[in-house]
Amino acid sequence: MNEIEKLKAEIEQLRRENHWFQAILKNAPVLLSAKDLQGTVMFVSEHFKVLKGPDPDEYINKSVFDLFPADIAEALWQNDLEAQRSEFPVMAEEQVYHKDDQLHTYQTSKFRLLGDEGQVIGTCAVSFDITELKRLEHDVIRDPLTGLYNRRFLDASLESERQRALREGHLLAFALIDLDGFKQFNDQYGHHLGDELLQALATTLRMWLRRSGDYCFRVGGDEFAALFTVENSNDVLKIMNQVIESFKLHVAAMVPNAQDFGLSIGVRLIEMNDQSANRRLYIDADKALYKAKAMGKGQCQLFRSWSAHGE
Repeated sequence: MNEIEKLKAEIEQLRRENHWFQAILKNAPVLLSAKDLQGTVMFVSEHFKVLKGPDPDEYINKSVFDLFPADIAEALWQNDLEAQRSEFPVMAEEQVYHKDDQLHTYQTSKFRLLGDEGQVIGTCAVSFDITELKRLEHDVIRDPLTGLYNRRFLDASLESERQRALREGHLLAFALIDLDGFKQFNDQYGHHLGDELLQALATTLRMWLRRSGDYCFRVGGDEFAALFTVENSNDVLKIMNQVIESFKLHVAAMVPNAQDFGLSIGVRLIEMNDQSANRRLYIDADKALYKAKAMGKGQCQLFRSWSAHGE
């Protein structure tokens, strides 16, 4: 094969490769993009047409702040900056609006683009729509009535939260929360209002346990739970008493003169050197809950040494 024939063959090979490359860019159901170090968009794939905004070719030479709402643009740009600084791909969940005005969640991998001499010239992003997966995940770990986490998620997260509290040197509180007189409430006012009462309790828990490390759960029926970090036992009692008092206001607004319906709470504190099995934590918190009910309900009790002896 002479040089001209070899050159023709190489050109034909490049044409075939480009044909496949363009087909992938046009049809891949993922967002592919590249930006320079200043955040200017240099390339986007055809799939950007699903996003709320301009056509894909109008993204070029614009920044994310020209193309997306300010809060979304800032989150995207911060991930770009992290990718510029990192030798390894950066994984992040990012959210953008589609043309139907629905907010979609994407799993994104962002990584450096290097020039001929190995210098960083920009970043590339590959993003997969995981909105449906997030919805399914939500259904698996959330209680459908209250929106709180369910027992499945509590069992899965208890150990990880214990380890996190240990690393950060925090005291962890595990609370079991029970609605006093819930069966009577359902019998007297009906199950529809009973459901509203459960939702009111969920709202109350979210109000007082809303830090990033706070978790609220509906364990089942009228039984709820919470995991949260505190400085000391006085903090636990303060927070739980606020929950109890706030819930009383919810109940009073729903059914005036309903003094028989409130909350009893039992709490087990988990200290840094506590190696108790998770089942033991449930048992201890339940003993404290039983103590709260025995002492007149509508109060919070901490697990103490008396519980270990069945008192």
